[in-house]
Order: sequence, then C-alpha cells, then structure tokens
Amino acid sequence: MKLVRYACLLIVVAAAAMLMFPGCSSEAKDNYVITEPEPGPPLNPTGTGTGGTGTGGTGTGGTGTGGTNTNALAFNPSSTTIDPGQTVNFTLSGGVPPYEIGFLTAADLQSYSSGQSPAGNYDQNTGAGNYVVGPNGDCTDRLYGRDSAGTQAFLTITVNAGSVVDGDGNPDEMEVFDMVNTERAKAGVGPLAWCDGLYACAKAHSNDMCERGFFDHTNPEGEGPSERAQYGHAGRFTFAPIVPDPYSWGVAENIAYGYTTPAEVMNGWMNSSGHRANILNGSYTHIGVGQCDGCLRHWTQNFGTR
Repeated sequence: MKLVRYACLLIVVAAAAMLMFPGCSSEAKDNYVITEPEPGPPLNPTGTGTGGTGTGGTGTGGTGTGGTNTNALAFNPSSTTIDPGQTVNFTLSGGVPPYEIGFLTAADLQSYSSGQSPAGNYDQNTGAGNYVVGPNGDCTDRLYGRDSAGTQAFLTITVNAGSVVDGDGNPDEMEVFDMVNTERAKAGVGPLAWCDGLYACAKAHSNDMCERGFFDHTNPEGEGPSERAQYGHAGRFTFAPIVPDPYSWGVAENIAYGYTTPAEVMNGWMNSSGHRANILNGSYTHIGVGQCDGCLRHWTQNFGTR
C-alpha cells in the first residue's frame, strides 16, 4: 500500500525552551514544568513611602503611600480571551531572568480535559513565547511564570465556548483527527486544531484522486497542495481558498491509499518516517482530514500554520 509524503516549506522559529506539561504529577524541571514551585516574594509591587508631618508636640506621623515598582515581574497580556485550539502569544518581563514558565496544578489547564501534554514555546531570557489552548472551551487556563529570584506572575486565559472537534468531517475523519492529537501528546507536542478549510481542501483532493484514478500530491493539472489551497479547487471539486489567508506559508500534506479504517491509515502513516514527521511537526497549528466519498480508500491530511 503506497504512502506518499509532500514536503512543504514552512518557517520554524526555534525557542530556547518548550512548555511541556506531561501531567500534574510531573516535577520535570528540565522541561520547565513547575508543579511545586518554591515560595517567592508577593506579586504586588512595593516601593518606599514618605511619612507625613506630625501636628504639635504629640502629633503622629502620617502613613506613607508605597511607590510603584516598574520592574515587577508580569505577563503581557496578563489576561486574554481566545477560542479553543488557538494560540496565545505572550511576554513575561521584569524581574530577574532567566524565566521558568509552566503551571501550578492540572486545574490550571481546564481546556485540556485529559491533562495530556499541552505545549508551547518560550525564550528563557526574553520571556517571549506562546501557548496553544486545548480543544475544549467555556473554561479558564492559567500559566505560571517565575524569575530566577522566585518572583511569581500569572497569565489568565479565558477560553470561549466551543470545541475544535466540532468539524465537518465524518466519524472516521474525526477519529483520525483524534488519533493525530493522541500521537502528538505521546511525543510531547501540542494538539492541532481542526480547520474546516483544510478539511475541505483535503476532502477535495481525496475525491479527485478517487474519481480520476491517480495517487499523487500533484494532480493532472500540475497543482500541488498549496496551489490547490490557493485556487480553491481539486479537479471539479471546489472549496473556499485558504492560501494565503489564513495559511500564508501554504499547506503540507500526507496522503494514503488502500486503507479502510482510521486505525489502519494512522498505523501506516506513523510507521513511515516522513508522514510521522508531518504528524508530529510542532510548527503546525491546524489540520484537516479528508476521506474520499467513493471507494473510501483515498485519504488526505492537510496541515497549516497560523
């Protein structure tokens, strides 16, 4: 059974550290997971007050007002609202770098109902990073930051109602989607969000391969995945274009033929180094999975980065 991988160029920005959350029992400091942080100074900034002037010989000095510590450790933003499966960009600044970023308890990661390996990237020295919100909505996630002096700060993320798994795919396609994120969790990579646009692109290509009897990333017109995603068609099958908006760097693709169940096709892809690399690529943020409607043996995965 033939498996083919399409290599699509995408820019990958490496960060100094990964946000890895294997579970609430972990104390893996080398992964910058903080489940039992050391006590640190209070979050509230402090300053030097100026005493008031007493009145008369027995007067009492007034109470000074604390100044503002402009170097206080803080997340920017300190709070935000976002949809399930989306990415929060943040900066932890102030205090004394290098920084550690993680979470306090599993309860701080409510969008991950299973607590499995949410992930992101951050720079230990600049504090700049990102966090991929889990697939569940109507909840609150919270990140914890600490500088080298033990000072603490928090980022509160309100996740809107909804779910990234409410896609247009059929049950088998959505099962493959779930399996992809299970494999990414095992590898310590953040989950992909479902994208109906990538799904439509993948579905069209699977249907086109089935109908016209070919098996390749390039169709008879010479169009690869990114071209199809830009033009909004695969043969006679049309969909709304998704390149360059929102996928400015194009799309990557896995295809397979001859497999009839989600377990079979995922086993085939995961046992092929190139396909596995696409599935576990941490730079991708979204996926769509399309199975042909005819023989049910053509499969396409399209990946994109927002």
